[in-house]
Amino acid sequence: MQYWLTLTLIHEYLDSLERCFFFINVYNYFTESKYLIKTNFYIYMTRVKIINYLPN
Repeated sequence: MQYWLTLTLIHEYLDSLERCFFFINVYNYFTESKYLIKTNFYIYMTRVKIINYLPN
């Protein structure tokens, strides 16, 4: 039970983190900050993996 709770909390944290990065990406769009886009992609992929572990 605590395992799912931990995963859910991590997922929520990454979700909010991804939203922050999204706005940073929009803000930095014209500077072509590829590092931030890559970081955002990794956060997204981690979230996808966590979602697969979570019970529906």
